[in-house]
Amino acid sequence: MAIFSSWVSANIQVTLWQFQSRVRGRYRFRISGYGFQTEKPVVFHVKVGPMNAAAQQDLVGYCDVVANVPEVVEFELSMEPAHTIRIIADELSAIPPDLEKVGAENYKGPGLVIQWVDIQGPLLSDWPPSSHTRLFGSLPQQRLPGNPARFHVVSSQPLADAADILRRFMTRAFRRPVTDAEAEQCLERVRDELSAGSEFEAAVRAGLRSVLMSPQFLFLQEQPGKLDDYALAARLAYFLWSSMPDDQLLELADQQKLHNPEILRQQTERLLNDPTSRAFTENFTGQWLGLRAIDATMPDPMLYPEYDDILKTSSVLETQLFFDTVLRESLSVTNFVKSDFAMLNGRLAQHYGIEDVQGMDFRKIPLPADSQRGGVLTMASVLKVTANGTTTSPILRGAWVLDRILGTPPPRPNVAVEAIEPDIRGATTIRQQLARHRDTAARLPVPVVIARSILPGLLW
Repeated sequence: MAIFSSWVSANIQVTLWQFQSRVRGRYRFRISGYGFQTEKPVVFHVKVGPMNAAAQQDLVGYCDVVANVPEVVEFELSMEPAHTIRIIADELSAIPPDLEKVGAENYKGPGLVIQWVDIQGPLLSDWPPSSHTRLFGSLPQQRLPGNPARFHVVSSQPLADAADILRRFMTRAFRRPVTDAEAEQCLERVRDELSAGSEFEAAVRAGLRSVLMSPQFLFLQEQPGKLDDYALAARLAYFLWSSMPDDQLLELADQQKLHNPEILRQQTERLLNDPTSRAFTENFTGQWLGLRAIDATMPDPMLYPEYDDILKTSSVLETQLFFDTVLRESLSVTNFVKSDFAMLNGRLAQHYGIEDVQGMDFRKIPLPADSQRGGVLTMASVLKVTANGTTTSPILRGAWVLDRILGTPPPRPNVAVEAIEPDIRGATTIRQQLARHRDTAARLPVPVVIARSILPGLLW
């Protein structure tokens, strides 16, 4: 645990030079702060990364604290060795560049006070950690010869214990029971290491590495025909968790019960209700709605000065939380096109012109019947990935609607049809130019004519 004294930033960034993680693990952070000389909440974000490489920092998230009253923000994150965090205040651009000349005591603008930061970690519920006992069980440990500061696992019957360890590990790694031939092949690697004079733990680690290099671990190798229970367990886990099946799925597969529709449904609900299913939401929305391309273009700061990283991050999270709400509350899929609610925080509500929503926390906000919002088509993230950074693109958005919403992607252009050159004299807006294009539909393939007849109602 480390506690840092009160400090008011003369800049807009706090780097915890006094702290860096010594080992890989999960750490808990508690940050006490408040808004300074302001009546509004102050937003800040936290980044994690190497101590001396600010350009390699990864975003942890955005937080906000109220004005004048200390508030504690708490979160946990996984860290690599020799990493630290940085606390960066946002929306404090009013800080003058000559602040150091004026002096912090004479500064009258808004600011962020970081009183203290409390760090606990690496977080371990027991020792040895569960990752160790899942591999080596309760085998004893001794000090490593030549390095008394380190312990290693020992065994009085190394080959028998190694065979047991490898078979358990291979069953998890291959997502199915292993054959004697497969187990023997990996055990042979351990036998060679022991014969070469390696310690027991080092020899077992060599065998485990050979498992992780096996095609049976790296690829899903399924047999043609009807899926067996192990294939169902693997597909379900990788689809909803982006990870291998857990013990419960493998146990049901051993019992040949996953083919039972009721049990399969129960397991689907269990996986969806687990926090690990966050990966499903991120991956599904990222692929279906194209959110993975959120950084493919950058809006022109001269045309859109209101666009910043807070808005970008909030817009993506809005779509993910909206998808999550529709899924978990079993709402109609029509909500994706037209919905009477939105998932908003204060930054997005301000961007959308919706009042009475404050703070960085997201919540379910009802929308009036005449609202322009509701559904994914009007979400900032979708509008961002279907634009080019300078102007709106009805053609790109129209193709996106046909493909992602209607499931009828536009046909590839016919090479026998030359480019359209309509008379657009007098057309001053994109809507008017598209109307001129539709007037020349006689020269277009029939599917394109149909598409252009339905798109205007979807786009404007």
